[in-house]
Amino acid sequence: MSRSSDDALESALERLPRAVLVFDHTAALRPFNARGRALFKLEGLVEDLVRLRPSHPLSILIRGIVDGDAEAPDSALVEFPGGQYYEIESSRRSEKGRARWLLLLIEPAGPAPLDAMFERWQLTSRESEITEMFVAGATTEAICERLAITPHTLKTHVRHLLEKSHSRNRTELLSKLLRRGSG
Repeated sequence: MSRSSDDALESALERLPRAVLVFDHTAALRPFNARGRALFKLEGLVEDLVRLRPSHPLSILIRGIVDGDAEAPDSALVEFPGGQYYEIESSRRSEKGRARWLLLLIEPAGPAPLDAMFERWQLTSRESEITEMFVAGATTEAICERLAITPHTLKTHVRHLLEKSHSRNRTELLSKLLRRGSG
């Protein structure tokens, strides 16, 4: 590529409305445009993220792709430790000669849908139904009446919900649901 082609590509990447990160052959994660640099700062990312923070969701995704895991998705909704969700698209890895790199396009995805949280918490269909009613503001009496269950049965479901969501009480559970935070 000529220098003017390089400049044009760099300019296009700077204007891209998504953060661009590159994971290169040295196992370094680097921001590639202004949004990437902003994401690095906002989320406290570092070049050696995969080595220093192997349990970080981005590290897990990168390792799966780089290791050739057939289950690793080309696109994923990933929750970062701060509770923000990001839609991440991967180029997969390149293998030109010995140099390998992985291009990641990342954009904020807003809060996760309730269904994603229910799946992550492995809620039963009844627990999911009760949780949706909590979010809608239903009272204990209204839930019992609508589902034709006793308050004791509801209490058992709520205990399971609290355990699965790692919440201490209904208020904390509701807070997690409304902000779609981690649990």
